[in-house]
Amino acid sequence: MKYKLIYVVVFLLTTVFANAQDSLKEFENFKEKYNTKEFDYIVEKPKKEVEPQNLDWLDSFFKFLQNIEWTYVLYTFLGLSLLLVLYKLYRNGMIFQFKTENKIGEYDEHFDYIENNLLTINLVDLINKAKNDKDYRLAIRYYHYQNAQNLAQKEYFVWDPKKTNQQLINQIKKEDIRNLFENNTQIFNQVWFGNFELNEENFTTFEANYNYLNQIV
Repeated sequence: MKYKLIYVVVFLLTTVFANAQDSLKEFENFKEKYNTKEFDYIVEKPKKEVEPQNLDWLDSFFKFLQNIEWTYVLYTFLGLSLLLVLYKLYRNGMIFQFKTENKIGEYDEHFDYIENNLLTINLVDLINKAKNDKDYRLAIRYYHYQNAQNLAQKEYFVWDPKKTNQQLINQIKKEDIRNLFENNTQIFNQVWFGNFELNEENFTTFEANYNYLNQIV
């Protein structure tokens, strides 16, 4: 009985193994049969062609930036900035003072007094004395004060000795008056601070400009 049971078990295992082998072989044949192009259902989407955009100008721009000597650009910018600052200071009479410091130092307290009392001081006598002494540069400065005095008295601007000439110019709303005073201020800056060679002939020309402004305000 015992041996019969062993034979039955061996027979069953052999049958299962044989059936498994047959099933595996059939599956391999099935897989091979349908593993062809006819049964390939994976469809690849066609790649969309991207039309090249016209970016030549952008490429040229970046190449231009790469070829720039940025050191020169920086120096140029700094140089122009310095020139602009010097021009502003020159127009306001804030540079070139070192050239005439020894000559005008004796007048400092005198000018301070005039500026602090500009609205009431008599400038005509000071102008005439400077002209008689042929000190034309000093006369031009007095004329500049006289222009400012008349403009302040006629309320074209509010006088303040601490304000720069440019600040006073910016307060004048009437364009023709503003332009005349600005022009006369430039004359004053060139003559007084710039050591402009002033003789009687060109003094007479400048004097006419100051007198004209005094007459029309």
